[in-house]
Amino acid sequence: MLNQENLQQNLQENLHQNPQENPQENPQQNPQQTPQEDSRKNPQQSKQENLQKTLAQKSQENPVPSRQLDSFPDNLQERKFEFQKDSYNSLEEVISEVLCTYLSFTSAEDLFCIATHENHMSMLLSALSGRRLLFSFFAQRYLLEGHTLEKELLGKMGLLIADSEETRQRLLKRYPEDAGRIMILSPFDARVEFGISSQMTTHKVLLFVDGLPNESIARALSQILTYMQEQEKVSLSLFTRKGGLETQKALLSLLENARASHTDSALCRVAVVACVDELSVSQCMREHRLVIDLRTAPEPYTQIVALGMGIPQIVCTATRYVQHGKNGLVISGAAELLDALHFYLDGLKNWNDAMIQSYEIGRQFTTKQLLEQWKEVLGSFEAGKDFTNRRSGF
Repeated sequence: MLNQENLQQNLQENLHQNPQENPQENPQQNPQQTPQEDSRKNPQQSKQENLQKTLAQKSQENPVPSRQLDSFPDNLQERKFEFQKDSYNSLEEVISEVLCTYLSFTSAEDLFCIATHENHMSMLLSALSGRRLLFSFFAQRYLLEGHTLEKELLGKMGLLIADSEETRQRLLKRYPEDAGRIMILSPFDARVEFGISSQMTTHKVLLFVDGLPNESIARALSQILTYMQEQEKVSLSLFTRKGGLETQKALLSLLENARASHTDSALCRVAVVACVDELSVSQCMREHRLVIDLRTAPEPYTQIVALGMGIPQIVCTATRYVQHGKNGLVISGAAELLDALHFYLDGLKNWNDAMIQSYEIGRQFTTKQLLEQWKEVLGSFEAGKDFTNRRSGF
């Protein structure tokens, strides 16, 4: 939507770059003003008056009422509506009004997919009452435990989309009779982005620590430090998505405890890395040669990023993004970590094979494939098919 400030800025740039187009500076283009009248005005005043005239002309050509939204997707582009109030008590009130206006332009047969979130579920249920609904459950966006609202939702849910096998199992535990309505679709697409670890002199290993008990981190740390004492070109990043000082202090405390049984030369190559947003996560991971995630529920986003960058992954829980012996290893615990490090870091063959397999597996999760799966799921839902024997679209 156009606004006065942006329009004024654009016009000022145009005036600066194209002074010949300013009617005040070219009397031939403005017959109503004589050269004598123009000479009595300083250049800055002339530019300002011309700017105001141009703004008025643009406003007539493209009227932008201050209380109007003028764009809708697809066939609603020509639709316009006005806000009902000059001020609102909350953002949810604004969203509700805009959503209800949008819904007035839709058909009763239209299907809506709701991204479940506790902050807006009540409002969406009220606005979409009587509509055909699908619900998308993303573990980090909506925790299933402790929500009484779900029982109210259950009767209105047409299809439940889970982001991972873990989320699917949690949904099945709560609603075992609705297995035929639960489907897994990846919330992220795999984008090929070559890592730069092969260009670095140091082999950086990344260990996810969020969600791991301190005891598990200590055991994994001991195994990795043992390997680092043998290999001076290996360094370790203790990776967290939490930016708080408490997390970093806890990790530094674990490193201090490890000093008793490991050399300082290895400990000095350990760093705590905190990345709270997806962009910094991606930038950080592309420098690493190996990813270790010993959590029972690995994060889908980081696994997809590693897949797209061709980084081998060592995990304790098998997922759709890591296939044992192909793009990574599925181990039973930290006790097997030392052998896994030797497998990928002692030579290039196993690492190269895992990189190639990562790109091959990533083809299943491209944007095109995800769109095709959504079309297939929606088509099956429209036809009333049961999903009991299909856990995912892949």
